[in-house]
Amino acid sequence: MSSLTSPAHPTHPLHQDGSACDRLRYARGLLRDVVIGSVDHAYPDGMGWSSVIIASPEPLAPVRLAAAWRVGERESKQVQTTYEQLLLAYHIDAMEKQWPAHDLGVALSVYLVGNYQMATDQVLDLDKQRAVVRQLRQRINRHATLAALTVLTRQELFEELAITGTLMSAILLQNANGIGNDASSWAKPAAQENLQTLLRLPHTSLYFDQAGVHVHSGSA
Repeated sequence: MSSLTSPAHPTHPLHQDGSACDRLRYARGLLRDVVIGSVDHAYPDGMGWSSVIIASPEPLAPVRLAAAWRVGERESKQVQTTYEQLLLAYHIDAMEKQWPAHDLGVALSVYLVGNYQMATDQVLDLDKQRAVVRQLRQRINRHATLAALTVLTRQELFEELAITGTLMSAILLQNANGIGNDASSWAKPAAQENLQTLLRLPHTSLYFDQAGVHVHSGSA
């Protein structure tokens, strides 16, 4: 079984880490407004900050997420390595698609698309994925509160989103290539829960088109 898709490893870091500090919980809560299009206290376009400054040369999220698991030191290190591999895979994919390397809007898009595809068994074409990236980057660029977060908080939030979205995409790719494993049995409900936790709405409330991601009328 691949280390990237083993159910022994954390699969949805947005709510697995009960010990996460308040700053990250608060930051995660702001993402719902971005997705549903409710951005209060907005800046003019471009005055916010979708780009992420990498203040720590070592990734932040893999260490914290691995430490949250009550396992031995050796297994904890293996879990941390898995997260680091997922983060590297995210950067390779972003580079191939010519997306900004360190960008909160891109990471949120990858998170939404990866989890949505896993949750619904629907495949979003690259044009729709690009539309989501453009849309969410623009919204984050106007979000004054997200812009005011510390650089370390933004970096860790970025990494969490990138890791989870990439994990779901990796499992989907394995399935498409006929690689046999039992990942989908736990990944699908995990993806549904991920979206519901982020949006505080059923995952079925989301839909995607050439303009980006939307919430069905009356759901929000």
